[in-house]
Amino acid sequence: MNEKGWGHVITPPDYWKDVRGRVSTNWTWYGVKADQGLLYYWTKYVKRSVSIITRDDVEQWSPDNWDVDSSGSLNLRPRQNNERDITTIVKKAFKSYGCPVTHFLPAPYNDFFHMTGRAKPWYQTQKQLENPDCTAKKIERECKIQVLWYKSLKDALTTINVLDRFSWEFLGTKKLPPLGHSPTEEVCNPNLVFTFCLV
Repeated sequence: MNEKGWGHVITPPDYWKDVRGRVSTNWTWYGVKADQGLLYYWTKYVKRSVSIITRDDVEQWSPDNWDVDSSGSLNLRPRQNNERDITTIVKKAFKSYGCPVTHFLPAPYNDFFHMTGRAKPWYQTQKQLENPDCTAKKIERECKIQVLWYKSLKDALTTINVLDRFSWEFLGTKKLPPLGHSPTEEVCNPNLVFTFCLV
């Protein structure tokens, strides 16, 4: 189960990296069974285009990184002798810009937004996320990011053909979700609201 998360086996030299800089190929990081794992899978292996920011390092994955073998599996392209690295990796990216006030930085450093507390998108109703009036909101950028999260999650679920099995009942309740505020093994219980699991 930890090897084929969301249907993709991560094989070396491919990897994922945690905030301490450790690398692994197993689907075992925090939130892997919830939206964090799904959006990682969708952006890196389905869309094949993503910037991954881990602390102050940035990795840029693009379609040029991948080959498809005769069985249709996606494989990280081997390095050529004259290539420095497989991905574009910027170490200590924020050091060049001083204080990391992200909305003043160039892409990709201004392309992420950490939603905390009640700003989490799942505290909004489905109607608010589908038909937002972000200009009437106190924090316009936060509103737009919440809508983008919803659209990206919906696109990811559609791409891997599980949208019709997904329940949106948890949106807008503003109560503690049935599974709590953090992903657990219970995410894979088909009787609960979240029904997507590692395969």
